[in-house]
Amino acid sequence: MLDRSGFWAAHLGPSLEADLDDELAEMFDEPLSAIRATYEELTDPAGWPVFSVDAGGGARLALIYRNFVEDGGIDFLFAGGLRERYIRIAVIEGALEGPGISWAELASVADRQHGYLERDRTLLLTFAGQGHSGVHIAVSSDSHWFGSRV
Repeated sequence: MLDRSGFWAAHLGPSLEADLDDELAEMFDEPLSAIRATYEELTDPAGWPVFSVDAGGGARLALIYRNFVEDGGIDFLFAGGLRERYIRIAVIEGALEGPGISWAELASVADRQHGYLERDRTLLLTFAGQGHSGVHIAVSSDSHWFGSRV
């Protein structure tokens, strides 16, 4: 889905507080019809798109388009190498809620990807989950994630 025409505009548009209109289409140089079609697919209650990224040391960072009819949003989840369950670190339901992910953490996750394209995609995919809290997901020097700390 990441290669689909209109995906990045549909995914990032709400974070940029941009409407699904001609201005967004021009900003991303994508046809408005493609952006709208992709947005409809991302937010369709019949499907919940999930995007997962290797965070190193067996840890995963996942984004889930939670498409309940009355309770839609994007959940940013983290599972550490030693944890079996995901924990929610941020949610977008209009505005970002939760501690989020620091820019340094996003860059660290991106640096663990193979190749420039995967690094760039990781930054763009997870950008909306960036927060400014004192709570962080820490990455140690041996690439293991240890979970939240204050």
